[in-house]
Amino acid sequence: MSRINRMFRSDRFAFCFILLVMGWSFVSNLVIKGNVQAMTVTKEWSDWTEEVLTGDYEKESRSEYRYRDKQKTSGSSSSALSGWTLIGSEITGWGAWSGWSNTGIASSATREVDTRTVPATYTTKTQWNYYRYSNSSNTASTPTQGYNGWNTRFETGWLDAPLVYQGKLDGTNIDCWSAPGAAYWDAWYGERTQGVSVLTAAAYTQWRCRDAIISYNFEKWGEWSGWSSAGIAPTGSASKEVQKRTSYRYRIDDGTSAVTEPSNPPSPTPMPTTTPEPRRKLKKAIVAVNSKNPSFISLSWGKIKGATRYEILRARGKSKKFVSVAKLLATNTTFQDKKAKKGYSYKYKVIAFGEQRSKSTSKVKEVSLSGKPLTPKLSLQNRDKGRVIILRWTKITGGKYLELFLKKEGEDWELFALDESKISDYKYKPLDLVVDPKKRYKMRIRTYAMIRGEKVYSKYSKTVTRK
Repeated sequence: MSRINRMFRSDRFAFCFILLVMGWSFVSNLVIKGNVQAMTVTKEWSDWTEEVLTGDYEKESRSEYRYRDKQKTSGSSSSALSGWTLIGSEITGWGAWSGWSNTGIASSATREVDTRTVPATYTTKTQWNYYRYSNSSNTASTPTQGYNGWNTRFETGWLDAPLVYQGKLDGTNIDCWSAPGAAYWDAWYGERTQGVSVLTAAAYTQWRCRDAIISYNFEKWGEWSGWSSAGIAPTGSASKEVQKRTSYRYRIDDGTSAVTEPSNPPSPTPMPTTTPEPRRKLKKAIVAVNSKNPSFISLSWGKIKGATRYEILRARGKSKKFVSVAKLLATNTTFQDKKAKKGYSYKYKVIAFGEQRSKSTSKVKEVSLSGKPLTPKLSLQNRDKGRVIILRWTKITGGKYLELFLKKEGEDWELFALDESKISDYKYKPLDLVVDPKKRYKMRIRTYAMIRGEKVYSKYSKTVTRK
């Protein structure tokens, strides 16, 4: 190295050289060849550089820093933003309600559902009733009691259509009627009418919904600042990243040039960041389970401070394999498992997630979904002593089939044979029973569902009585 200094020493000039493998090239006052670089070192301080030089000169060093800040944006309606990382979301409001629909709508963490009941509608129809006196076999008729010893009174019952008017009874001012094609002596008298209420459309449920307005939050790192030694070094944190490097400058006292071979420049040394906040420990959810409704299992738990979302895990029967069945926002602390199958037991766990990857898992809760239908409610629509009994019942939950039991006065309970046993076959009409008008009847119903090949019955409804 001293030989090179002697070759290029001058009282007026100081030179530096760069050796470049790809041949000679002159850049300002540097000579380039190979991959070794030398600086111009004179009595004046050189510029600051990362190059580490060896030679007969004076050297100074200093620490330099650069930093970049984490940028955040919120209020986006999209769950993806190019160049940004999603860090959370929140419900900021609700959209407009949809129109009413006859088709059921399921609720969720981001969908509210409202229901209403459209009341049943009825119309009034006319019925007719006639009487006559006859012998015990009811094969002839007279309008008054006592004729020819005919003292037994008969009535037609209430008919949905009138008999045919035949005019006045011979030699009297009494009107008479008869069925079409009946003999002249097979007449009826004393026409009466009544109006009865007839169901035209059963009550039914309608649904409407509205969806949540979700705001998404994102973050990304900004651009690096320039290197600086002024002031106090920036402090690193979760929202600021800092890098550090060491720079040097050189000079010599005798005015000669020093051509030195540098070592490879060191990589920037990241500035140690501040100690992150300790991970917040989330409390475990205390879960309550309920299977009173035969169609689904309900879970509920208290809101956990610091939780940003929840996940529901489920295992069936004796299985130890839990699978995810729902992921909910932190605003939701209830869940209805409508995909659980009737006749099976299930185990559930609720996992709460928070910031800095914190989470907690609840204790396992086990519950069975028996599928036992709820007790139906039966009502008697007409209580007079006519030949027809009209029964109605409210909406039945869990049951698919219907059984009707009758108890005639002085007799035991009997299962009444229905033409169709499915509840859906009676959805829009009441059940009409033709009975002995002189007897007192008690009635009750129950429903059942077929679960794993077996009938599972509801309790009996309350008994109604036609006196």
